[in-house]
Amino acid sequence: MDQRTLDRVTRYVVALAEFDRNARAAMCGDVSNEESAVRVYLEHHLHEPDLIRPVLGLASGSVVSVDAFVGALRLRAVAFYSGTEISEHEAMFDYSIDPDGTQYLLAVRFDTHGRVDRIDIES
Repeated sequence: MDQRTLDRVTRYVVALAEFDRNARAAMCGDVSNEESAVRVYLEHHLHEPDLIRPVLGLASGSVVSVDAFVGALRLRAVAFYSGTEISEHEAMFDYSIDPDGTQYLLAVRFDTHGRVDRIDIES
C-alpha cells in the first residue's frame, strides 16, 4: 500500500465509530428498499428464534424491530481495497448478528468518498 492509499484509508480507522454509525443508519434505511439485503438477512434469521431473541434480550414471541436488530449487529471486520482492487469500493464493514450462530454477514461497502454505496449479504 502506498502513502496516498494509506492516507485515504486512515479516515476509516480514525473515525471508525462515525463510519459504523453511518453503516447502521444505511442498514436501517435499506429495509424499505424493494431488494433489501438487510430485510432478507433479518427475515432469514427471524426463522431462528433461538438465535435472534436471546441476542436481542427479548422474550419468545416478542416483536423484533429493525432498529433493535441493526443495533445488535456486531462489527466483525473492516477491509480496505487498494491499488488495482479499488473499483467503486474503498472499504467494507462486515456485520453479523451472531458470529457463532450464523455464517451469513451483512457487508456494507463504502465508496472512495466515504459514503455507503452498497449493502450485500455474504457468507
